[in-house]
Amino acid sequence: MPRLEPTVAYSDYKCHYEVDGETQVPPDALSPARRAEEARRIEFLLRIGRFRRGERVLDLGCGAGWVTRELSEKGVRVVGLDLSKRGLRKARTVAPKAAFVFGDGYALPLRDGSLDGAVLSEVLEHLAHPEDMLREVRRTLRPGGKLVVSVPYREEIRWTLCVHCNRFTPVNAHLHSFDEGSLFRLLSDAGFEDISLRTFSNRVLGVLGFPRWSLKGPYVLWWAVDEAFVRFLGRAGFLAATARR
Repeated sequence: MPRLEPTVAYSDYKCHYEVDGETQVPPDALSPARRAEEARRIEFLLRIGRFRRGERVLDLGCGAGWVTRELSEKGVRVVGLDLSKRGLRKARTVAPKAAFVFGDGYALPLRDGSLDGAVLSEVLEHLAHPEDMLREVRRTLRPGGKLVVSVPYREEIRWTLCVHCNRFTPVNAHLHSFDEGSLFRLLSDAGFEDISLRTFSNRVLGVLGFPRWSLKGPYVLWWAVDEAFVRFLGRAGFLAATARR
């Protein structure tokens, strides 16, 4: 993956994401279809993560706090970290039992080997230097600690005029498009091992509204149908990875 050198558009990323915190939408405020898609995506991530009660896990780039809440309700000692103080105030209302920390993923305010796991849910595509943040996450994981990542799959990055700074910027601030090869290399180069990749969340099913209706049934039903559609039709919306330090 080519390294993006910081430019004027990215050098003020801290300011950008502080402002972006104002736009964070709590899970329950999403449309029913969008909320269902997110619920299934997050459940998929946490199931492959297999985090256990009592483990200390970082939700890096926690945003509105949905992943943080789900981990907290499972008895995980989760720490939600974000670059936006405004966003963190909203996340605390979503996950009142969780701990939250204001911080930059490029310089985590955590000790070496202090975590059992970390989740980066839709984070890497936003970073000018994702390899640097991954190395920092690895530093904070104990030996054998698990990393769970999700990113959009083979996304076509489009550009628009930023409403915050009036500069040309990628839509949704996505700087990278990932496939299996690029994500594997990124994780491997950062020092992670036992890397496992899988695609999920079929786009055709999303258009048909299947995630929403699937919430009336068990998770395994959604998973089986989604896996079959991804296997035979492709059109996956997301790529997930698990890896260990």
